[in-house]
Amino acid sequence: MTNTPAHENIIVGVHGYFADAMRVEQTHNTLLRDLLWTIYVNRSTWYKEGGSDQFTADMTIFYDNSTLFFVEVAFSQRWGLLKIKIDRMLADEETWGVLVVKITEKSRWSEPKRAPKKKDFVSSDAWKNQALIAQAVDEYGGITVNGLKWTEEVTCSIVFFPADWRLEDGDPPSVSCPITPFSTMLFSNGA
Repeated sequence: MTNTPAHENIIVGVHGYFADAMRVEQTHNTLLRDLLWTIYVNRSTWYKEGGSDQFTADMTIFYDNSTLFFVEVAFSQRWGLLKIKIDRMLADEETWGVLVVKITEKSRWSEPKRAPKKKDFVSSDAWKNQALIAQAVDEYGGITVNGLKWTEEVTCSIVFFPADWRLEDGDPPSVSCPITPFSTMLFSNGA
């Protein structure tokens, strides 16, 4: 299954934050300058060092070709299935943990209640302008353009699964906040 542009924008943004932080740390800490750490996006890796079972994480930080840290962005992946994948990722003793960025919409998408009309098709700039006006009224609310509801309220949750987490432990605590659909654009703009 290919990733959506929104998914890719978030991964690129998270990658940028990590890459910038790693560069800053290397300039301030002489012990880190010679480290062989690298960040990859959508690189195939193994669940366990020397194992034969592969998967592709959204982002992986490697140290000397050993996995160190995974980042997963989940839009439509079932939470239970993702936790099974995370449990398997953490089987590698070298892995510090898995960071999950979970983005949920208040309600599930449904088809518009009426058939689309010619006036529903607007330019990208017009759509963005109408969406920004809607957000000025309710910063975290949904977006309706020309009478069609495009999104409901969206919430972003960050969950860190430490190396010693196991499936039977239950969910680790999360940090969450409502976000506007344009918040994902910040990632692609390097903000």
